[in-house]
Amino acid sequence: MANHFTLETEVPLENSGLRMTAEMEYKITVARIEMAARSELEAHVCVTFQVERAPISFQIPVFLSAHDFDDTEMVQVARNALHRTFMELAAASADWELPTAELQRLSNLNLRPAKLAECKNPCGKILV
Repeated sequence: MANHFTLETEVPLENSGLRMTAEMEYKITVARIEMAARSELEAHVCVTFQVERAPISFQIPVFLSAHDFDDTEMVQVARNALHRTFMELAAASADWELPTAELQRLSNLNLRPAKLAECKNPCGKILV
């Protein structure tokens, strides 16, 4: 029960130095469904979604009341709750979006050393 979708960005990334492609494919699957009793009086079902887009992978649990929906409706209702969560996150972070010119300006700053070997870092860690 996997959903694949492609997010297309309006930012021209090919010359920006960013390590992203113009199309980023996400794979969203139901990782597991399990009972999760939050209290003795109220039983909940936890539908956990796995979200993947190389190299990132994470899980998001969605809790639903076990009494409100039957087994066949749980995944549909959980998908709706996941969609609503992403919409709320998008709205809450809308003012974080940078215009294309600002992304290009930040990309062109290039404050990091040209070669990692030139970096005088005894631990071998990349300094940010």
